[in-house]
Amino acid sequence: MNIKRIIWTMALISALVLTVFIVVPVVSQVPPIVPAPSDSYERYGPRVDDIIFSVCGDVLSEAEALKAGLIDCMDWSVPSGEVVDWLADPNITMGDYSEWGWYEFDLNCMQWPTGHGDLTPPGWSGSEPAVTTGHYWFNETCQRCLDARQFRRALAHITDRDAMVTNMEGFAEAMETFCFPGIAAWENESAPTYDYSLALAEAALIDGGFQDWDDDNVLEYSPGHDGAVIEELPTLMGWIRSDDPDRKFAGEKLRGDVIKLKIPQAMVVADRGTCYYHAWVEYDYHVYTGGWSWGRMPDMYFELWHSMKDTYPSSGADNYNRYHRKEYDDYAWGLKTATTAEEARSYSDACQVMLHDDVACIPLYTFAGFVAHRTNYGTHPGEELYKGLKWESFVNELGYSFYSMWNPINAHPEGFARGGTYRQGLIVDIEKFSPVHAEWFYDWLILDQIYGSLIEYHPLDASQYIPILARELPEQLTWELEGENCTRLRFKLIPGVLWHDLTPLTTADVAFSYAYMKDEVSVANYWAVTNYYGAITTANGSGWWGPTLPSDTIDILYDVESWLAMDWAAGTPIIPKHIWEGKDSAAWNPEDHDAVIGTGPFMCYKDGVVGRPDHVRGEYCHLTANPQYCCKYVWPDACDALGNVGRDKVVKIIDFMTVASPGHIFTYDTRLYPELPAWPSGWIVDGDQLLDVDKNGAIDTDDLLEIGVYFGWGWPPEYYKMVPPT
Repeated sequence: MNIKRIIWTMALISALVLTVFIVVPVVSQVPPIVPAPSDSYERYGPRVDDIIFSVCGDVLSEAEALKAGLIDCMDWSVPSGEVVDWLADPNITMGDYSEWGWYEFDLNCMQWPTGHGDLTPPGWSGSEPAVTTGHYWFNETCQRCLDARQFRRALAHITDRDAMVTNMEGFAEAMETFCFPGIAAWENESAPTYDYSLALAEAALIDGGFQDWDDDNVLEYSPGHDGAVIEELPTLMGWIRSDDPDRKFAGEKLRGDVIKLKIPQAMVVADRGTCYYHAWVEYDYHVYTGGWSWGRMPDMYFELWHSMKDTYPSSGADNYNRYHRKEYDDYAWGLKTATTAEEARSYSDACQVMLHDDVACIPLYTFAGFVAHRTNYGTHPGEELYKGLKWESFVNELGYSFYSMWNPINAHPEGFARGGTYRQGLIVDIEKFSPVHAEWFYDWLILDQIYGSLIEYHPLDASQYIPILARELPEQLTWELEGENCTRLRFKLIPGVLWHDLTPLTTADVAFSYAYMKDEVSVANYWAVTNYYGAITTANGSGWWGPTLPSDTIDILYDVESWLAMDWAAGTPIIPKHIWEGKDSAAWNPEDHDAVIGTGPFMCYKDGVVGRPDHVRGEYCHLTANPQYCCKYVWPDACDALGNVGRDKVVKIIDFMTVASPGHIFTYDTRLYPELPAWPSGWIVDGDQLLDVDKNGAIDTDDLLEIGVYFGWGWPPEYYKMVPPT
């Protein structure tokens, strides 16, 4: 299970994070790779005409597809067995990275013996707290609570991280807390750790009353720790993901040591769907080999283990570990509602000490290795024009490397301002086209190209946000709710944004998106909207709220004051009100109604119908470049004031005149039509035919339309400019 997260930006975070940006992988075979994260990226695009996502099925098949030139980029790390050869292969470009996320052993803290009692049997359908015996909260006066904790500590002592890293041939960083290397400055060194040791595990079990009391070679439990009363232990149910060979190894290693400790077990290797069902839907598990992709804040200590994040019996709870401790809730809430990074740090430290002392969940490792892309454009029928050209402008993003969402916008064949098809590998096919409920990493590789948000995080600098649908970063204000200050973010939208179906984007769409994600309990985005209170737009901006806002301005109101509010704003994709309003998101799928409509750089387009996915399950998903993208690669400032080659930074009548002058209109790019007379060399700069405004290979009436759309504008507008790293 993965979740898309966004970065928080503050001055202190720069100090905390920038010192640990580049995590050099511990590689047993080869020295660290030379390519570092990119030093630039472009906010405008896309530079290719299409994306084809090809479903490969597994990592090794995807690696073979890359070697064969069938795909341009992998969506997963390079298999360790390929690293040495690929480093020396000029046809493959490698990028090193340390993952923004981690893998863990999830433990069910509400199911004996990993939890403190048989409190909430699977299928229970009442309201929380759901108790049949015992109590809802962990506390230090409950012997069964303490003994379950000892059982969890025993599992922590048989978590062999060194073996896991060795199995991955050094392409991993072992983790004792959930502060992965990218945010290692947040790690509290006082948090408890657990050495790998069968002897220490056995001692922890004995301290919890777990022994082979009747000498039958199976562990039992004695509530009095004296053998006077003996309870047979339930079978330890473990669900080990088969689709990830590294998680499979970790789970099977744990299972082997569980058997050595005489714990009755049924730890099963199963496919992703089966594991998901037991861990996230039925909650009938003790151990699950989980994993999370995260942002760059330690707010996982609130989002994943505060008791309010347990929505049982509803499926998909963030806190599917079902950890409930009142003292911990206080610390986690303090982390969420801190108003400064310094204050947040103190709460983060406290969370780490308590959660890891209780062993609510066991961190394993984060990946640290390589992602690969083809160095040159491949051989594809009908695309001979680009064959063998170098791929330019790939973005090696921190935490993601080349499977960054920025690459389909930036990458293009050498010598062409725009053109070609970007082929992206997918290990697993997209499951849902709904941005409300899509939750898998693979889904979001596609959906991130279709839907946009107000702001996004900087791909090269974790201390920055960058505006996307917003004209600039928001003004950060407060408002008062029941006598308490709460956060208020004021956004100005960039002008002229259109949905893929050409409906204009408005502030009403933004307000609707936040409210809808909250009302529908969006699996992917609820963390970002749970504290959303409302929005102020020109339609309701008068009265005590203050002066009426302009039509392009919206205030997002939260019901708490929090340093994480920018993170929440960025974490919410904007969806079209005219499509989603009145829909039951649990039953209504946009792909069934040709309604996969966003504002992103690529769109679903099939049979002449915008919003209809071109998708064959198990094979491919095809997206088409959005010609109306709000940050598209268009330069309608075609010439200077004298009609010479160059741009004068203003779109005006001379641009019309130059493009429409005799001999220009309907004259085609000579690279596409070499039989036509060549243009004077000055009209093509770095592969950019200056008069081909929309970059479709022709100088035609479409270019005049683009000039008309932007007539009178200074060029480029502020939101088109590249944001350089600091």
